[in-house]
Amino acid sequence: MEHICKECKKHYNVSPCRDNKTKYCSRKCANIGIARRPVTWGNKIGIANKGNKRPDLSEYNKNNLRTGELNWRWNPNRTELLEKLRIRSSSKYAKWRKAVFERDNFTCQVCGKRGGWIEAHHIKSFSLFPKLRFDVKNGMTLCRDCHIKTLSIKRGNHIKS
Repeated sequence: MEHICKECKKHYNVSPCRDNKTKYCSRKCANIGIARRPVTWGNKIGIANKGNKRPDLSEYNKNNLRTGELNWRWNPNRTELLEKLRIRSSSKYAKWRKAVFERDNFTCQVCGKRGGWIEAHHIKSFSLFPKLRFDVKNGMTLCRDCHIKTLSIKRGNHIKS
């Protein structure tokens, strides 16, 4: 189908499926034509609202949305979890781990395995004894396997034979 461009008056061909949709021969002509359009209803609304403030949606959210304890994802222990994460990623904790490893010569205190995947284990619980968290005497070096066994026995998950 042949059309005439509204902007440059050039003749151009269009496929039949685009017959009623096209008015310009190129994107360049379309941009020029769009820029010359008169102010439409949508633009008038935008001009009329210029300078007006939108309603404070934060006040709406405070009153109508499920926030805090009403939210389905609320976790009352989150503060404790974040605090535990902050402590375990601190330089003080890293120094404690290194001191425990060096004292035990990087050797598992249960099976005697040296090196490999070793972990610093708190003899008295990290959460129950916060004053002993950074005490080197409260730590021991364990390999990964022995640490898992130690934790499962503490939690009562061990298999009785």
